[in-house]
Amino acid sequence: MEPVLNSSGQPARGVVYNKDGEGASVKNRLWRGYFVSDFPGAEENLDRLCEAFQPRQDDVFIYAHLKCGTHWLNDICHFVLTKQAKQRPALKEDAMLEAQDFHCFEKFASPRVLNCHLRYSILPEKLLATNKALFAVRNPKDAAVSLYHHYISIDDYEYKGSFKGFLGLYEKGLVDGGSWFEHTREFLAAINSGCHSNILLVEFEKLKADPAGQIRRIADFLLDSPEANAAAISDQLLADICKQVTFERMRQDRGTDLSEFFNSSATTGFYRKGEVGDWRNWFDAESSKRFDELCAKALSGLEHLYQPTYQ
Repeated sequence: MEPVLNSSGQPARGVVYNKDGEGASVKNRLWRGYFVSDFPGAEENLDRLCEAFQPRQDDVFIYAHLKCGTHWLNDICHFVLTKQAKQRPALKEDAMLEAQDFHCFEKFASPRVLNCHLRYSILPEKLLATNKALFAVRNPKDAAVSLYHHYISIDDYEYKGSFKGFLGLYEKGLVDGGSWFEHTREFLAAINSGCHSNILLVEFEKLKADPAGQIRRIADFLLDSPEANAAAISDQLLADICKQVTFERMRQDRGTDLSEFFNSSATTGFYRKGEVGDWRNWFDAESSKRFDELCAKALSGLEHLYQPTYQ
């Protein structure tokens, strides 16, 4: 998707409105012509980030399209890096590049876990060069269902449309973070280039199916074991982390995070279901086929790295 241009032919920025195929309007935010998360001041935050932010050597970044497990990984990375499973980290949004002036991150102790929903092609190179990072991906059908509920539960989006109407927006990339298909292809292509051994691909569905195995994999990536073949974290700590990051436990502990932004339709904030396969309750055969075709095109030549798991 090419950047959106304003009437002067320059990349657009700020709030814009788009309509779905049924005429329902949705609020979006642009930075340098691309769709970004709709936080007030996001454009200025990102401008300052590009101009002056310098990552610490041990900063860890989480990159993902929306509703692909960023909150989940934020807690997992925190527990792994601090080698404890009792004290949860600050809100994910407090460490989000679009949501905060980067000076706010200075108060965080190292190693910091920072996150964003920006696509690879508009990320500053200094965030991609050497710092360890996780790229989280989730099958687009479940991600779309989750994002639809996110949109209708936050009044600031001003969206009152149907799921069918929302799917049209999602397919065209007229949502926070832009197109899932382009976002995913860009990161996978970067990993496939061989230039980014510092980025670990984490699949939502694999983390759901085998949390212990995937958290061990994440720990081995983030931590340098003192001895060859030694485990990065103990079996006991791994078991403790697994208990803390079940969906039920996270919804219990974090279900009221930023509750002031959600309307009465969202009783547990960011934590609705956290399931694999809920898309079957929402997609019809035609829309499912359409997503399959979009996925096949986006992942062409990269299938060896990632194939969506729908269950």
